[in-house]
Amino acid sequence: MKTWTLTITGGRAFSEHTIIGTGENTERAREQLFTAAAAMIRRADIDDRPRYTLQLGDQLAAIIQSGDDELGLSDHPATAELLAAIQHPSPNPFDQ
Repeated sequence: MKTWTLTITGGRAFSEHTIIGTGENTERAREQLFTAAAAMIRRADIDDRPRYTLQLGDQLAAIIQSGDDELGLSDHPATAELLAAIQHPSPNPFDQ
């Protein structure tokens, strides 16, 4: 079993919310962690700019801070895109 933790900080009340789960192995735990983060990004309020801290066991997987779009609104789609890029990185063209 591999434990994962997603901590969301910020929001309207500047609160902290932690979700903890376990996967049968590291790969499955990583999938669950990123799925949970994507779900929380989709649920974020338009006025919130939360920070997502993703941990896999005792290792930091990512810290993602929501930003603003051109109109000064929370840019949750860009946050979701960044999460996807971290989860599924494109091949490095220099690794050949």
